[in-house]
Amino acid sequence: MNRLLLKISGVALATMFLAAGCGSDSGDDIIIGDTQREEIVVTGDLAEDTTWTADNVYLLKGRVSVPSGVTLTIEPGTEIRGSKEPLGWLQVQRGGKLMAVGTVTQPIVFTSSVTDETKRQRGDWGGVVLLGNASNNVGTDVELEGNGGTFGGSDDSDSSGTLEYVRIEYAGWELSPDNELNGLTLGSVGSGTTLSHVQVHFGLDDGIEWFGGSVNGDHLVVSGVADDCFDTDLGYSGIVQWAVCIQAAGQGDNGIEASNNADNFAAAPVAFPKFANYTFIGRGEYGSGKGNGIRFKEGGKGTATNGVVMNFVDGAVDFDEVDVAGFDIRNTLFFGNKAAGNATIAQVRGAEEQAYFENTAATYGNSFTDDPQLNSIDPEDPNLLPKPGSPALDCAAPAAPFDTSAAYCGAFKDQDWMAGWTKFSPTEDPVAGAVAVQGDIDSNTTWTADNTYLLVGRVSVKAPATLTIEPGTTILGTKEPLGWLQVERGAKLMAVGTATQPIVFTSSLPEGKRQRGDWGGVVILGKGINNVGTDVQLEGNGGTHGGSDNADNSGELKYVRIEYAGWELSPDNELNGLTLGSVGSGTRLSYVQVHYGLDDGIEWFGGKLVADHLLVTGVGDDCFDTDMGVDLRVQYAVCLQDKGFGDNGIEASNQDPDANAAPRAYPKFANFTFVGRGEYASGKGNGLKYKEGTRGLAVNGIVMNFVDSAIDMDDYATGGTNAADGSTVTLSNLIFYGNRTTNAANATDNIKDDTDNTDEVAFVNSSTAPSFVDPKLASVSFASPDLMPASDSPAVDGSCGADATTFGFSDAASYCGAIKADNWLSGWTTFEQN
Repeated sequence: MNRLLLKISGVALATMFLAAGCGSDSGDDIIIGDTQREEIVVTGDLAEDTTWTADNVYLLKGRVSVPSGVTLTIEPGTEIRGSKEPLGWLQVQRGGKLMAVGTVTQPIVFTSSVTDETKRQRGDWGGVVLLGNASNNVGTDVELEGNGGTFGGSDDSDSSGTLEYVRIEYAGWELSPDNELNGLTLGSVGSGTTLSHVQVHFGLDDGIEWFGGSVNGDHLVVSGVADDCFDTDLGYSGIVQWAVCIQAAGQGDNGIEASNNADNFAAAPVAFPKFANYTFIGRGEYGSGKGNGIRFKEGGKGTATNGVVMNFVDGAVDFDEVDVAGFDIRNTLFFGNKAAGNATIAQVRGAEEQAYFENTAATYGNSFTDDPQLNSIDPEDPNLLPKPGSPALDCAAPAAPFDTSAAYCGAFKDQDWMAGWTKFSPTEDPVAGAVAVQGDIDSNTTWTADNTYLLVGRVSVKAPATLTIEPGTTILGTKEPLGWLQVERGAKLMAVGTATQPIVFTSSLPEGKRQRGDWGGVVILGKGINNVGTDVQLEGNGGTHGGSDNADNSGELKYVRIEYAGWELSPDNELNGLTLGSVGSGTRLSYVQVHYGLDDGIEWFGGKLVADHLLVTGVGDDCFDTDMGVDLRVQYAVCLQDKGFGDNGIEASNQDPDANAAPRAYPKFANFTFVGRGEYASGKGNGLKYKEGTRGLAVNGIVMNFVDSAIDMDDYATGGTNAADGSTVTLSNLIFYGNRTTNAANATDNIKDDTDNTDEVAFVNSSTAPSFVDPKLASVSFASPDLMPASDSPAVDGSCGADATTFGFSDAASYCGAIKADNWLSGWTTFEQN
């Protein structure tokens, strides 16, 4: 305490009250910009009026409360940080006040306590909660979600203070489902409170949520939050003018979600939020994203006027359990919702919404055809001012009670009121502090989880060295020069993670900017047998593989994720996510995901290997690819294609140009779930593709939603045998559904019989126990898949599935598909697009 007492002696008397009134202590000195500030730890309740000054940084440890009768004043330029353990957050109780008044050049910032700004993320701390005495439609002593305290009363003019030029970053916390802390939570806050120029950035849940009350707001910004930008509930009836919602890639739901009361849609007072001059920009991920620009539900009413709503995935507007006569949406430009560049009334969610806008078209002035022509909607560097000539500048003025001088659509006309005090770019720079690795590793080396490693160019593990990677370690690959990891013949990679601490190979770009082909991938080369030679040059300039030892050991990969990899050096000369050249059976491959790769997910060139629990998601070509005489056995495998990408679930070849080359490739897959992209009009790909003389075995599998065919076989006769070379394919206990066309449920609809000298339909019908029924999986959505079958699914009800041990596999697993009751995908996998 000595350092704190010395510090207090030179500051205002109000800071002494901080030391006397609640738990506090001094921490380390912190450098912000060029200024050294002392960290003051704050816990518990403030006992008296208190001022936090800009020459300190304040750390909230646990809940810090401003009780009734107490005012907390925060000076411009002050930074307040919240801890994650214990969860730090600020609560202003009924009758308490928060006077947080910053300036455009000195905003007050609530942020994460993570010292390294590049490591801050959503949910690092709790957020800010204001509780008031205004009315709501539940009661006068309502417990706020997130254990946030009690709110409610009858004084709609109640004042909880002022927030002006305030930024709240990296907050939010889910205590349990539907029980969260938001960035800024307002419970029955009255109209005597001032809320102006406030930003919530990169929050874990909603940006700003109102539970009842009547507080007004202006110049509000919510950016990059994981749920709704604005959320109104429990009879909220305030006015908001000049509001921005801008979603980040991979995150966000609705621009505004306006509800009345989930338990009683007619509860009074009925919620009636009023928004004017708003600009809502969705995430634009039409293939797998979600969210609506404006959503009214559960009896909510409201006004939304003079707005711009763009790029929301589900729709511009959604009505759910509401009376359309209860709200007024007018003078708003809708563009690019539901599909890129969409300029039709079909931007709204469905028929009910379309009827509303058709019925009000003559008087309400909404447009579904005009691009608002904003300068930039980049979520990391937005310039939302309309360009000269934009239709946003030609809108009627909003009516009272709004400021009627704002005769334009959207939050801006010619002045960017966000300039100077807001923040948009995520601070995370994954390369910052990383250990750069280049060239050869020629002695035993361990990479530890307390470091991040950056592959700069090709990094080769040379024989006889072993590279060991600890659980939880992250390895980044550069794009220029192309970074990738190669394990040469005689060397080993021991990468053994856990379900809670997977080892992750990923892009060196920040989250939100990552994409397929950001780096090279992982290549393992062995001394096993292939059908080309003992010194084979791997495609992608990946090194030399081959030999005569099919029991060769290249190490172990377990609970490993490889993301955003792959590189095309030239046509048919690529690096895949994971490339295995003549790898022997001494190598162990288990619980491995390749995600969003540019080329194939996992490709085997010769060798002999047993693997299990493999997952490939969203790759640009085949999920699994086998070549050059590989002898492979895989049990429990998932292929999940993303819209717009992907070819075959498995592409099995022997050798090109010699289909008879020995040893003949023999990939064997059991208990697999392959889900295609389902774009029947324009996509491509087969679930199972056998070609160029390969043998094959597929047992206990599900193949669904592939565009070209469930199965394609080149130059195989009925019965699965190629008369020219003796290769044989065996199918047993497979479910084919929804291939070639939605809900396809027979052999002819699921399978394309093309001109390749093979009658695939006859072959499948002659195989053991084929089924053409819906496997009833919980969800095959790429963004949030749940491949668990329902209890009455034919995949698990005994009608499909053989004892896989009779085919040489380790587990009996007498069901169809990769998953039965234990979802082995949980905890260590990802489905994020960038």
